[in-house]
Amino acid sequence: MIYAEEAANADTVTGFTADAADDVVHIDVSAINGAALSDTAGTAMTAGDAHSMIEYTVGSVLASNTAGAAFLKVTNTTGIDEFADVSTAIDANNITFDASGGAFAAGEGILTIFYDADDGEAVLGYMESDAADVFDDGNTFVEITSLVMSTAEYDAFSAANVDFV
Repeated sequence: MIYAEEAANADTVTGFTADAADDVVHIDVSAINGAALSDTAGTAMTAGDAHSMIEYTVGSVLASNTAGAAFLKVTNTTGIDEFADVSTAIDANNITFDASGGAFAAGEGILTIFYDADDGEAVLGYMESDAADVFDDGNTFVEITSLVMSTAEYDAFSAANVDFV
C-alpha cells in the first residue's frame, strides 16, 4: 500500500514479480497528488476504478483521450537512467491528453512508470504538467516507489499490477 509521496519518502521494493506471482502495488488515490490522479480523459481516479495502461516510447508522439487509461508506461528499458531522460524525450515528442477539450487540467497527475537501466529498477510515481492537456517542457515527476526487477519483469508489468484503493 502506498500512502506517502516524494523521493524522500519513496520505498524500494525487492522481490516484486510482474508475471510469476502477479504482485500488485496498491495506490491510495486520496493520498497522492492531493487526490488529483486522472485518466487521459481528465476524469479523476477513485478507489476501485477499472483502469488500463497506455505506453509511451521515447522518440514517439503520444495522444490519448481514453476513459480509464490512468497509467503511463515508458516502454524503453535502455537509455533511461532517471526521470530527466524521460522529460527530455517528452520535450522533443509531446504527450497530449484530452485533445478535444481541456479536461486534463494543469496540476493533474497520471500514474507513470519508467525503467531505470542504471539501477535495474522500475520507478513508479506520478507525472503532472504545468499546462492543460499536454506534457511538454513543464513536467514534474514525483517518485512513489522503486521496484527492483529485470527488464523482462518490467516488460511484463501491466495495469493488472496496479490497483487504486
